[in-house]
Amino acid sequence: MKNKPMKKITLKFLQSKDACLDGVNWCEENKLIGLPTIDFLNKLIKNDKLDWANWLIARVMKRKQYLLAYAIFAAESVLDIYEKEYPNDNRPRKAIETAKAMKNGVNMEKKKINTVKTTTFAAVKAAAQATTFAAAYAANAAYAAVKATKNAVNAAYAADSAYAASDLIAKKGIKIKILNYGMKLLNN
Repeated sequence: MKNKPMKKITLKFLQSKDACLDGVNWCEENKLIGLPTIDFLNKLIKNDKLDWANWLIARVMKRKQYLLAYAIFAAESVLDIYEKEYPNDNRPRKAIETAKAMKNGVNMEKKKINTVKTTTFAAVKAAAQATTFAAAYAANAAYAAVKATKNAVNAAYAADSAYAASDLIAKKGIKIKILNYGMKLLNN
């Protein structure tokens, strides 16, 4: 079975998604424009443009289920950061479980979803106020994963929060793991 042809990343596409001017210029200078998506992403990763790669993945994914899977994976990748700091607070874990249930087609009451969002956001605020920013970003990734059921922007936000958490604890490997998962989803 052959892989389906990948969409090529064009200047018009990047501009339509409001890519930053620095990023667009860098991609033009390094001859990435016109490459198939996976090749484009691999070049970004090779050049340590991991945040840009994450930005692109969340904007080229078409299937809502994949976007949600990407958001959940990113949140789970940094959940231990939060749980090490707050071992008795399971709100971010519950948020991820809620997002997983929704991804698997469980029709949840809007009231329950809103409660999970509210309590998880409270965990984000508590961690931020305690100046444990890595934990706050980890909790935020879980919060955004629940919100990702609505659109791609929230999926990107979940991955961005996971990135921020991994940045603060200097774990580049977490970012690479998340990006590789995103590329795997794109190849499906």
